[in-house]
Amino acid sequence: MDTLFVSALPFRVTEDQIRDLLAPFGSVQSVQLYADWDDASFEPYAHVVMQNPERAIEALDGAIMNSTYLRLNKLVKLD
Repeated sequence: MDTLFVSALPFRVTEDQIRDLLAPFGSVQSVQLYADWDDASFEPYAHVVMQNPERAIEALDGAIMNSTYLRLNKLVKLD
């Protein structure tokens, strides 16, 4: 399992919407959404633990979700 960083998410997105978006590309183990719904200037982002995040990156990086262009990257852990 690897961690996927998903940014530029639309305002008011839910963990379930993120899970549903990524599920066709690999098994999603967990979704951690970071958002501040009271601050419209805060751009929601998520860390998603899933199998084969490369497939999701290839298919969805730059894709439009609710009028925003998604950004997907594999999260690199520094030791």
